[in-house]
Amino acid sequence: MADYSRLPGPNADLWDWQLRGLCRGKDSSLFFHPEGERGAARAAREQSAKEICLNCPVQKQCCEHALRVREPYGVWGGMTEEEREAHYQRHKALARARAVREKAALAEKAKLKEKLLRDHERQSARQVEPTPAQQEELELAELEPAALEAAEAEPAGVTRVAGAVAAEAAAPTLPVGPVKKLPTVAKPVGPRNRTGPNKPAGQNTPAPPAKKRAPANV
Repeated sequence: MADYSRLPGPNADLWDWQLRGLCRGKDSSLFFHPEGERGAARAAREQSAKEICLNCPVQKQCCEHALRVREPYGVWGGMTEEEREAHYQRHKALARARAVREKAALAEKAKLKEKLLRDHERQSARQVEPTPAQQEELELAELEPAALEAAEAEPAGVTRVAGAVAAEAAAPTLPVGPVKKLPTVAKPVGPRNRTGPNKPAGQNTPAPPAKKRAPANV
């Protein structure tokens, strides 16, 4: 609605769109409800005002102006007071929903960043900690210099004995199984002395006397 009484003089170049509105020359009571108007009478008046705004060449500028300055009364650019208020509420709801989504997105981003940092720290710790085999190699590497110094300080005989003991300890140990019991071999029995029928057992026959040799003639 072009309300000429509200047009500022110095800024007339910014309000010239009102000079081209179809509402010019119309009764202002068609766009601004009288005091105490209710029900069907108000709905019919607003519908007549909207029909004029529908064909107005500056409808867009009029509607944007009313929304920008939050016009509290009248029909502007085809929007009534209640419709503009509903528009404000929708924008507030959209702004609140947008803020909630942005907050949730920031929280999710922070959670993801924290998870990535924990994974990175865990991966770094896993790379730093040696495996049991590596730990054993490190311990052996630390013991080797001390063992070499001790070997150089000991006499040659002691070093050889220590080397033999170390070689014996390094030799593979054969598995020890249950001891098998060897079979017992019967001891051979020699021939028994036979006795005659009239001789008691245990009495052997005496050997015949040896013959004397005659001396040799010289």
